[in-house]
Amino acid sequence: METDALRPVLSGLAGAAISAWLLQKLFKWTPLASNGKAAEALVSENRTRIYAANTLFFLGIIGAVFVYQRGYVPRNDWRPAALGVGSGCVAAVLFLFLSAVRGGSRKIQEAFVAYAISQKTPPLLLYSLMSLGFIAFCVGLASLADA
Repeated sequence: METDALRPVLSGLAGAAISAWLLQKLFKWTPLASNGKAAEALVSENRTRIYAANTLFFLGIIGAVFVYQRGYVPRNDWRPAALGVGSGCVAAVLFLFLSAVRGGSRKIQEAFVAYAISQKTPPLLLYSLMSLGFIAFCVGLASLADA
């Protein structure tokens, strides 16, 4: 195998290792309770929501990969990647919100905290990244409208 073929694999492995190390260090800022409920109880109560939100996020990414693999756009076009990641972020957050809205603001807060706990990421960091995904979605959508 050539070195050029291994470079993306090694880069991905290095990025995954750095990400795992960083999340391990940031885990201490992940909440252990919300509204008097322990982390395990929150995750258990919201397990279906968490799985659905993760599925929606990955469907956005898989959709972008599909568009590239089918050759619908050139591989150097950034817009499908922005729309894929952005739509995944938007769909996950919207699902968490809409699926818990009947329980009131307390249930919405619990759903979002449970999602952050399940991702082992501090809520501020997780939802900052989700906000960047929303921005990427809007920019990708606007650039398609201009094209």
